[in-house]
Amino acid sequence: MYEKVKVKFVAFFIHLTLIFFIVTKPLAGSVFESAILNLSENEYDQLPQHFMQFRDLYEFGENVILRNAVRTLESQKDFLPPFKKIVHANGVCLSGQWKMSHQLKYSGLFKSGTIRPIIARVSSAFNATKKGDYRAFGLAGKVFSKDYLENQKGHSSNFFMVDDLGGTKIDQFAKTELSNMPKISKTWEIVKNLLFAVKVALSFKKADSHPEVRQLYELSEVDLVKGESVKTPQHIKAVISDKMLLNQESDFRDEVTQMVYDNKELIFNIMVKESNSWKFMGEMIFNRSYLSPACDHELHFHHPKFRP
Repeated sequence: MYEKVKVKFVAFFIHLTLIFFIVTKPLAGSVFESAILNLSENEYDQLPQHFMQFRDLYEFGENVILRNAVRTLESQKDFLPPFKKIVHANGVCLSGQWKMSHQLKYSGLFKSGTIRPIIARVSSAFNATKKGDYRAFGLAGKVFSKDYLENQKGHSSNFFMVDDLGGTKIDQFAKTELSNMPKISKTWEIVKNLLFAVKVALSFKKADSHPEVRQLYELSEVDLVKGESVKTPQHIKAVISDKMLLNQESDFRDEVTQMVYDNKELIFNIMVKESNSWKFMGEMIFNRSYLSPACDHELHFHHPKFRP
């Protein structure tokens, strides 16, 4: 009888200890999981169309686009209180893995063997979302470093890529190439929104010296081992893997969502430019998409300031 009571007491004590450990220890990946929860809440029943207007650039006489540009440079938060995205108002969010597989010379999150959670947002500038329009596609991403995941130290490492700042008539998002040093074509979309485009360009230029270049040092300066030198790629691009099944959806948000559904995952190949040639570096593998107010109005991407 005494032995049975003793065994039960020991088991009860172990159970309490495990509960205390689970409750008090930060869960690995909890920052990422919290972000996923935010994005998945109140998803749209019907795809919205957010329109940008010139009057959106001012609020009580204040230059809103400049204020937003400064906030993007200064705030390192993953989510902000609801706000209006002025340039890239319409988007679809994705979650999955950032996976570097090829041994190159780069450090941090670009190092071969690195696998980290990633959240991204695919968007289109101005009001154009459907094929037939001049669409300027963008992809903003935030990769969760080991220290940020496990200890909530620092912040997510963000990057930005665009295909062409002037927009193109390409009929599918899946066929475009996104780069951290995008093209700038002179298109009808720029002419049509000339006042808006000039105001945006001047505001971005005032906030940062080279807004046309999306530098990548935030990704190369985390997860370093002792004594490791920082080595950052200058020019990368992302292209959708040719293994992906495509579809004919008109709106790019439907197209991206359908690709995730049809393929079970959406794979982007990440390439780095060296000596005027492109080398395969790794992949972004997304297994879930989100169409929600949090994706369009709360998810925030920090833009690293230009370093000479």
